[in-house]
Amino acid sequence: MTTITKTDNTPIMSERGLLWRLSVAVAAIPILVYVGAFLRYSVNMPAGDDYDAVLDWLGKFIDSRTVFDKFHLMLEQHNEHRIVFDRLVFLTNYVISGKINFIYLDAIGAVGLFFIFFLLVRIANKLRVSNVSILVLAFLAFNLRQWGLISFAMASIQQYWQLLFALLSLYLLRTCEDRSRFSASVIFALASTFTGAGGLLIFPIGVLYLIACRKDSRAMAIWLVFGAAAFLVYFVLLPYQGSAISKQSHELLFANPSKAVCFTLAFLGGYMRRTGPATVFGGLSLIIFVFILCLKVRNRSFNDSAFVASLISYIVLVAIAAGVSRSAIGLEEALSSRYTIYGLVLLALLYIYALSCAHARFCKRAIVLLGCAASVILYVCYFLSSIGFLRFENTLQEKYIVYPYNGRAIEILGEAMKSGYFFPVAIVFANLPEQAKNGISYKYPVPYSVGPIMPAPIMLKDKILSSCGFYNSWVWLSKLYFDNNDLKLTFPLNTTSSYRDLLDWAAAYSDATSPYKQNYRTLSVMVDSKTLHLSNINFEDSAREMRGCIASK
Repeated sequence: MTTITKTDNTPIMSERGLLWRLSVAVAAIPILVYVGAFLRYSVNMPAGDDYDAVLDWLGKFIDSRTVFDKFHLMLEQHNEHRIVFDRLVFLTNYVISGKINFIYLDAIGAVGLFFIFFLLVRIANKLRVSNVSILVLAFLAFNLRQWGLISFAMASIQQYWQLLFALLSLYLLRTCEDRSRFSASVIFALASTFTGAGGLLIFPIGVLYLIACRKDSRAMAIWLVFGAAAFLVYFVLLPYQGSAISKQSHELLFANPSKAVCFTLAFLGGYMRRTGPATVFGGLSLIIFVFILCLKVRNRSFNDSAFVASLISYIVLVAIAAGVSRSAIGLEEALSSRYTIYGLVLLALLYIYALSCAHARFCKRAIVLLGCAASVILYVCYFLSSIGFLRFENTLQEKYIVYPYNGRAIEILGEAMKSGYFFPVAIVFANLPEQAKNGISYKYPVPYSVGPIMPAPIMLKDKILSSCGFYNSWVWLSKLYFDNNDLKLTFPLNTTSSYRDLLDWAAAYSDATSPYKQNYRTLSVMVDSKTLHLSNINFEDSAREMRGCIASK
């Protein structure tokens, strides 16, 4: 009997599978960096519009007596917007925990960014573009140039979720023949509209898409009815007043239309840091879009990816609306990190749209290489400056009131503390005028950032938790310790003597005017040299107890 031996020459991993895994691994880098930046720099303090849109509004909502008043407050205008979705998030946070935590709100905003990324990946897979697209999309979606939304609760929820709902609405509109998907498209359009005024622009884009691609009279009629209803509620049934900036921008539009045009182009290229390059890149994006669109029409393949064209058109229309209503502030406003996500998503969609148009292998490879290079270079170019801005903003929020009018902000904080739904971080609280504190005195500051805190020896723990001053001294030393490997090696904190040496070092190197200097000296004296090594102390329980105590009032 002859034995036949099978020779398997199949490679362990195909080239395409290896490329996919490598792309996913590299794509994880900007995602993890973004998560790390969020954990490091998100602060439990309001910034800018958070004072009015979150704290002041919540106080009014709590004090309102009737259902009608509460309903009216939900739909109340904030600048040009009716931020109903944001307010539902604020209320959910308050109902669940009994207070407002801006780190949690920031996290909900960041979740919207992750969903935008997943939707972009879904669109790329739907059009069967390159396997490495996830790399390009990750470096664009998580570019830290949008640093201003990491610790700005109201703005991050509004910008990310309004854009997400808009993209979802237009994405689902492509299958309007399916009643459930069409219904979801309408719901997402309304959700976007009542997250930010830019959501209203979905309806005219949807009308153009239905006319060009679907020819569905029933879907068109329903879409028009809901669109008209949204505009009616926004501007007629509810009181609406344009902001002073909008009025000035409208006047400037007629006096000097080029200002609005430049603002629009800079808005589209807002991932750049300077107005000149931003305007140029915004204009190039428009030219590329029109060029691809013409190719699609000429090749009679427009319908294949028409929904991507509708998504790009929506972002362009948002930029035009921003130019019409914001140009009076100045061209630099178009480059605000709060708006950068629109330009980044535009680049991602243009990359997908270009790949869907290319048929020759050489063209596809050229677009993929260009996309990879451009997305990584753009990410690296602004990485360090964005981290610098995050550090600066973090310092401001931890120590100061980030609001144009101190008196107004102090009044809002005072009411929030009196009602018990928010307490500022210890440093800000300590610097508030006594009348604003409403007689409130609480031992422990509210934790203001997500970061490690050194476990304390038993003989120091009560003293550290006895006042904000000692607690802040301990937190500051913890930050220094965990950020410097030299300190970890020099002071391993495995004995009480190593704790005493660390405290002596901190006292010696603290600024002479710093209140922390004396606190470190006091704590150092309290360390008993005869105490057993810290290996006999439960570090986890000690750290957990400290974190539990600092949240109490």
